[in-house]
Amino acid sequence: MIYKKYFFILVVSAAVLFNFLSCSKFRLKDVQFMVRADIGKYLFSISRDPDSTLASILNNVSSKINYDKDDYIDLLNKELDSNKIFARKYFGSLISSMVMDAYGEDIKITKGLKDSIDRLVKSDIEVVKKRVETFGVKNYNVSQEGKYDIKITASTEGNIDELNLLLLIKGNLEFKLEFEQTDAMNVMMRIDSVLSGNARLQYRIVDEQDTSHFKELHPWFYLVNFYEYQEGSITFTSKESVKEDVENILMRQEIKNVIPENVCLSWDHNAGIVGKNKENIYKIYVLKKQPELTGSVITHTVCEIDEATNAPIVAIEMNKEGADRWAKITEENVNKRVAIVLDDKVVSCPIIRSKITGGKTEIALLSSWSEANEIAVAIKAGVLPMPLVLVSQH
Repeated sequence: MIYKKYFFILVVSAAVLFNFLSCSKFRLKDVQFMVRADIGKYLFSISRDPDSTLASILNNVSSKINYDKDDYIDLLNKELDSNKIFARKYFGSLISSMVMDAYGEDIKITKGLKDSIDRLVKSDIEVVKKRVETFGVKNYNVSQEGKYDIKITASTEGNIDELNLLLLIKGNLEFKLEFEQTDAMNVMMRIDSVLSGNARLQYRIVDEQDTSHFKELHPWFYLVNFYEYQEGSITFTSKESVKEDVENILMRQEIKNVIPENVCLSWDHNAGIVGKNKENIYKIYVLKKQPELTGSVITHTVCEIDEATNAPIVAIEMNKEGADRWAKITEENVNKRVAIVLDDKVVSCPIIRSKITGGKTEIALLSSWSEANEIAVAIKAGVLPMPLVLVSQH
């Protein structure tokens, strides 16, 4: 009788514990996200001549628009008109101007941009659905709200913040070779030369403690530090507090003119170094603009733990075309660095030690398992045609 009593108590206790766990840690969480097409960012990225003027105009439009009733392109045209700029300056084709006047071409451009945005928002919806499914969500709904908004409702056991980040990653993966160190330094010195007004490409040694004098002689290197190591490699870094200043300088036309067309400067994905004052410091990579490979050749991604470092990695497998190309790239560039770039940010930049066959590689040096998972799912689910921003989360 006593045993039956304790058995009954044990069963009841187990039921209470199971119910508690089910109602807390393992409970499905209902969440609703509203995301919006970032039209300004998209237009800047497709412009044939993006500059600080266009950036300012797009910022003005984005701050004035009422997304519930306004059309972004109509407001953009008004801003361009007020600045006495034709749309063809930034979005026109080179041949259409030969067969119609500027106003006629602007009408054609306006229609083309509107159609393109409508189409890309609908394509985004399909990618978002795929990402939500890949994340493991079974009960969800994705729908378009108005012209530019997408609403996602879901019930999930997963981490909501991770799902949020996953929805916003564009997912554009590229493999780019790093520029030769001497050529990279030459690019940086050209920028410094333009800013300082010194026509000669030279780095004049001055006491960096004399801040005002150093800033006057080397305005670029005042913002962007470089470290040269014994083996000849050079690392460029910048503090988070001046990151926006660096980006604004790179948008200036006189700076664009001195950067070779086959070169791009890309930020590190994460702040990998902490400065003396506990300020985040980002690496800047000087890369070849044309990618050697893109995410289109990826067939499979998975998160794993690197046995050597016990750190999370993203293992990548490529199709035959990608595998053959990757083998050729790695064979021809042994002891050089290749940057793995996701949404214009460098997530990894390993040294190629030998030819890699079989179409397999990995993204390493990631900060956490959740970051690795976000990258893996974003690559697997495909690229967002139109960048998105979070409007609300409930």
